[in-house]
Amino acid sequence: MIAEELGKDVRVVQRPVTPENRFDLVTSGEIDLDCGSTTNNVERRKIVAFSPTMFVTGTKLLVRRGSGILNLRNLEGKTVMLTRGTVHETAIPKLAERQKLGIKFVFASDHQESFQMLAMGKAEAFANDDVQLYGILAETKSRADFRVVGDFLTYADYALMFRKDDPEFAEVVERAFRRLAGSREIVAIYERWLLKPLPSGVRLNLPMSPHLEELFRVQGLPSD
Repeated sequence: MIAEELGKDVRVVQRPVTPENRFDLVTSGEIDLDCGSTTNNVERRKIVAFSPTMFVTGTKLLVRRGSGILNLRNLEGKTVMLTRGTVHETAIPKLAERQKLGIKFVFASDHQESFQMLAMGKAEAFANDDVQLYGILAETKSRADFRVVGDFLTYADYALMFRKDDPEFAEVVERAFRRLAGSREIVAIYERWLLKPLPSGVRLNLPMSPHLEELFRVQGLPSD
């Protein structure tokens, strides 16, 4: 889309980021666009800019099957993994404090480390957005040993992230989303990654929520 806007070839260089370093890489100019599971919220908009919403999710708990843990209250006196640099790092401890739950929180540098700590028995739960938990399980041979449980503890709108104070680039991103929605290509992209088999052969099988479908309609998605 950006290449079409500029009318010339654009070389795309993919660079891996972590929940911790993604904001520094964007604000420093080392990367131009963060295309990941980044939540758009008020605090973050103070330092970066965001595209329209591309996915809606929320925090749930990943636990061992048979643990008896069904919700946050069941974690009284237990240990929960959180990943640094995520909204959960502060939101879930605040929620536990409001509910007066004596939960020990341990912080890992990335989601895989958080999951490994749970798998090794060093924590009773891993709190993260449900779509990311399902994604981790889809790539794990021992996925039958775990389950995602509970109601949503928080809600989050994912969006692409880029530098603030670049209105021309922001407009390019906005137009790209309107074009994707108007042509229904945005639905095909969703189905490719969240309903159909992934390159690894596994399937997440997460139908589009009515909330996300309505947000896409606001962006220009035609009604059926």
